[in-house]
Amino acid sequence: MDIRYNVSELKEKYPQKIENFVDSVLDLKNEMPSRLDPPSDFVFPIPKNRYDDFVLMHLMAFSNFDPSSPMFAHRSSTFLPWHRYFLRIFEKDLQSIKSKYENVTIPYWDWTNEKNNQDIWDEKLMGGNGQESDWRVMDGPFSYDSGNWKLYTVNELGPGYDRNDLLRRFGYAKINGSLTQRKLPNLDHVISALEIDPYDKPNWDNTAGESFRNVVEGFYGDGQIHNIVHPWVGGIIIENGQVTYAGSMSMGASNNDPSFWLHHANIDRIWADWQLDEDHWNLDYKGYLPIVNGLPA
Repeated sequence: MDIRYNVSELKEKYPQKIENFVDSVLDLKNEMPSRLDPPSDFVFPIPKNRYDDFVLMHLMAFSNFDPSSPMFAHRSSTFLPWHRYFLRIFEKDLQSIKSKYENVTIPYWDWTNEKNNQDIWDEKLMGGNGQESDWRVMDGPFSYDSGNWKLYTVNELGPGYDRNDLLRRFGYAKINGSLTQRKLPNLDHVISALEIDPYDKPNWDNTAGESFRNVVEGFYGDGQIHNIVHPWVGGIIIENGQVTYAGSMSMGASNNDPSFWLHHANIDRIWADWQLDEDHWNLDYKGYLPIVNGLPA
């Protein structure tokens, strides 16, 4: 059975698992060719490696780029199952590269835990924050200067999609010139979410109000549980509703930053905890909604 561990447990008890995870991700980027076969008139750049296949897949699942509309696998009921399957495909690909990676799993980053919040940015795992001047990550295995991590870019999409180097600026948001220091979700936010029924509500999108999926995804309630973590890692600058500068985790190609996988492994863990509570499995809630007539996904 594959088991996912939190980053602090890996660091303290299983350092070899950290090394194997990092090495397998680097190998997926640098040693494994793309397996996609897009048509000749495909609108995005053709990936050259298997890791970038996953970046493109996530970008396409984010690709209507209309803030007012539901997105394929985002702002909809399918947000949690789509990402669960996405993580599992990624994990199985990592395991298939070499025999020594056969037990590799994605660590989860519990951002409600202060020790996890320190250990994830270790130079042997995700590397640290970007430098203040241009947000470039200068340490760790995924820094551009390491020579092993060139991002998948789509220059036509503008800021947040057009840089080759990994960018982060923890907690930084500047909106119309006003600087805001964002915070990660806390334990109270997660505990409150775990008590919510039903799984989702009409209109099965970001207007669903208080449903488990909508709260965990981050469109209802104070915690913005999933959503806030992306720009917290990446940082973002917005002027008049337009993104003018953004870190790698802040946009639709957010898995250009490998911390994406650790964040989503934690989101998946929270959903698993909710599913294990039998109170959510009754005739009214069924564990997942809608049963029929949901949004396309």
